[in-house]
Amino acid sequence: PQNPGDGAAGWPDIRDLAQLAAAGGADSVWVADHFFHRAPDHELARYGDAWQAAWFGVPDASFREQRSRLDDACGLEGRSHPPQVHVGVNVGGDPDDPQVASDAAAVADALGAWAAEGVAHVQLGAWPATARTCEPVLEGIGRFRRDAASD
Repeated sequence: PQNPGDGAAGWPDIRDLAQLAAAGGADSVWVADHFFHRAPDHELARYGDAWQAAWFGVPDASFREQRSRLDDACGLEGRSHPPQVHVGVNVGGDPDDPQVASDAAAVADALGAWAAEGVAHVQLGAWPATARTCEPVLEGIGRFRRDAASD
């Protein structure tokens, strides 16, 4: 199969890769966001164990529409539950990109919003990645965990 990272892979190649991964003992197949937009929804529902959605700030209409399409496709494929959802979240950075403010309260609130959506994994990216920009991210993670533990 072609390298899926080069943008030239078609969905039959992804199907082949998923089958190779399973045969090789992989416990899950994650489907990257760019394949979600280029492949038929039913193929993701059939072969994907997780959808790596990227990059967002907080859950929005676009995310919910994509998730709804995935849920519908999973129903058509007879899956009782859809693949896990993993998201990438920008903290700070380019104001033209979806992002969360580089502020501990904003990070904690965003993590809470993603948890409310049932997202299994959130990857936070602080931009630029420096000790100073990571500090509010780490503080926000701590706040989110303390708030979740007290619920």
